Amino acid sequence: MATTTAPPAAARQRSWSAEGILTQAWDGLTRPGEGSLRRMYSHVFTPWYWGGAVFASSALYTGMAAQAGLAPAAASLIAAAGAGLAAAVTPQVLRSRWARRRYPLASAWAATETGHTRVVAGAAVAYTAVVAAAAPATAQGWSTTAAAGILTLLGVSARWWQHHRHALVVRRPGLEKIFTGPLPDPEASGAAVPADLHGRITTRWDSHVAAQGKILSGARLIKAEPTTFGVLAKVETVADGQGAEMVRANIGRLGTALKISPSQLEIEDDSPADGAEPDPTVFWIRAISRQIMDVPVPLEDGRSRVVERQGKTLIRLGRYVDGDGEPEWLLYDGTSMWSGYIGGVTGSGKSSLSEGLMLGMMQTGCTYTIYVDPKGGQSSPLIAEHANWFIGDSEPQTWHTLIDGLITLVKERGRYLAAQGTSGFAPSRDFPGIALLFDEFYEVAADPDLAKKVGWLCRKGRSSGVTVVVITQGFGLEDFGHDSVRANATAANAVSLKMKANQASIFMRDFPKSNPARLPDPENEPRNKGLAVSLKGRDCVMRTAYSGDEVTARLMAQAAQVQVKDLDPFSADALDEGTSGMFASRLHDADAAEAAAAEEIAARIARGRRLLTGQAVERAPRTPAPAGDAPGGPAVGVTLPPQVPHRVLVDLGLARQEKAAAAQTARDQVAAPAGVSGAAAEVLAVLRERKVATTSEVVEQLQGRPGCGATAVKAALAELREAGHIIKPGSRKAPWRLA
Repeated sequence: MATTTAPPAAARQRSWSAEGILTQAWDGLTRPGEGSLRRMYSHVFTPWYWGGAVFASSALYTGMAAQAGLAPAAASLIAAAGAGLAAAVTPQVLRSRWARRRYPLASAWAATETGHTRVVAGAAVAYTAVVAAAAPATAQGWSTTAAAGILTLLGVSARWWQHHRHALVVRRPGLEKIFTGPLPDPEASGAAVPADLHGRITTRWDSHVAAQGKILSGARLIKAEPTTFGVLAKVETVADGQGAEMVRANIGRLGTALKISPSQLEIEDDSPADGAEPDPTVFWIRAISRQIMDVPVPLEDGRSRVVERQGKTLIRLGRYVDGDGEPEWLLYDGTSMWSGYIGGVTGSGKSSLSEGLMLGMMQTGCTYTIYVDPKGGQSSPLIAEHANWFIGDSEPQTWHTLIDGLITLVKERGRYLAAQGTSGFAPSRDFPGIALLFDEFYEVAADPDLAKKVGWLCRKGRSSGVTVVVITQGFGLEDFGHDSVRANATAANAVSLKMKANQASIFMRDFPKSNPARLPDPENEPRNKGLAVSLKGRDCVMRTAYSGDEVTARLMAQAAQVQVKDLDPFSADALDEGTSGMFASRLHDADAAEAAAAEEIAARIARGRRLLTGQAVERAPRTPAPAGDAPGGPAVGVTLPPQVPHRVLVDLGLARQEKAAAAQTARDQVAAPAGVSGAAAEVLAVLRERKVATTSEVVEQLQGRPGCGATAVKAALAELREAGHIIKPGSRKAPWRLA
């Protein structure tokens, strides 16, 4: 039988016990329960609490002034001074962290409605001074004073009740169980806790969102529910053209109106119960607390990254920031293997997401991985180490050879499956799927023929178990090289981390509900690294799983125990035939390249040490590389086709371009007219280069140059026009040109 030891008397704290009627009443006044009327209607009672405090203070002061024998005028002046000081200090106190926890509604009001707060404070000061001057001494006098106070309270509190009429709390217990990481304690953080978000939405809706001329004029806030992730609000619009799609397109305006970052807002369509038809004018707004968005998602959470569901093989990528589910990568669906896309600017978390995906592929036990990194494995050393075949070559010819081999493999596998009477592809350890992870894929865009081959592989390879994972920085053609790559690689899996606005607009064209440009900046705020949007699943920001390089390396080492080691014999022969023997020599070439690199590094260090001691180093004479060869020479350890003899032809088009460029350079070097310098000289240089340009074009081209701000450029244009150096013929909208 377990026993407990009572703490010593000095460590025990005295507290009220609810044994008597008086203490029960005290508990009811000071500690109301979660389901009590006081908690449910706190938005209604709050003005009465503050009004009662003002009346009690006024009555107490009046009695003290009467006992002290103060004249009514003097008592009124002293009361006004004291009440004025209290009125000045109270709004500052309400904005403190303690007040946000203790009085969330009043604190949010003081922060968002500063003007009305000053009006209320002024009314309290005036009432206190009037009561002190009147100095009521009879029951009738106090009745009149109380009635005047109630009328004043009703007048100044009308705006408060108008904005809080929807603030009913409906809780959703159990949602916190979805989180795999520890939930933060809202009481111990100064971040935007759900109560703060709730106050912003309920207090600013009518005046900044639904008012005449605002983003959702006339829209009704049906309800706003505080949740474990923030606030869930239901909205009904009344005007034509107002709906979820319009709000998504103007999410920035909505965020400004509510004083909530657009990255914390998600718009969801309403799904009526009982099979009723959806109403496009009704939708939900999810406001996710920044504090909840920052909750980390561990890669090591005690579960496999692989999920088998309804005949599909899925890989868990992380968690939606509101805790409602996990985004997943569709790898196999029972008849096909699917390609995918991972994009994002440098530092957004592409490598961490790719490593989590690689870990899941290893854990399937039926996926053979090929990793191509033009940076020689620097993009992700862990993937380079654990991939079945790593190619760290930046030579496009090597990539052509690999893709040609995979295309041959797809065709041969198709014949094999047809001969077996099999429809579609089902992976197994003896017949694994093949995933090509191609990092820095924008390098391929310079070779349209190679991009077309990759597009064919993404489209045709799925039914034979051969796919491509495109890892790059943007979503334009300069990142894919061909539309067929973009269309087929993103057919089932597309995850975008933070992206530049011009790239995000292209992403939104294919996926209208996702806008990676709204994600917070990961460069200046490391906590934003790993935030992404996903094509699969819900329209909600996700946080990718990450546990640091050390933990990831350990997890990959464990997964290597179940990872498929080799291809099946049929596929190995087809791939080797298609790559002209490059597959067979992959291990030997990799070992030879590693040994050669180590030897070269050691020799260079030895020569460097001799140089640092003043000794001369003998070097072989350098011979200029033939035109067309790579600057670094042929790749080490890669079988390349022999050089094909070629004739030297004169490219007349290129010669004309070079001649025009030389003439343009000569014109640019002409000195500016006497007395012209600074922004004016830069403007003349732009017009010499472009021939004609509008004011906005000149401002845009000179943006960022010292002394060439928009105001300076416009002043320079006016100065040059007066001096006769430039003209604008025709209308005012005509472009500028040299005189």
